[in-house]
Amino acid sequence: MSDIKFDIELKLKELEEIVAKMNDESTSIDENLELYKQGKQIVKQLTELLENAKETVEQIITK
Repeated sequence: MSDIKFDIELKLKELEEIVAKMNDESTSIDENLELYKQGKQIVKQLTELLENAKETVEQIITK
């Protein structure tokens, strides 16, 4: 479970960095589009990690 927590924290940090870059006025439209795609992929990964964590907790509770 601690690995999942580390992965989630790491992905959230990556997402925060992407948002910061997107908010930078010097970032071009093309760069913003690429950053958006990266952010969308990270959100998908986070969703999967959180779903796995939820399943793990549910398994622990039902034992």
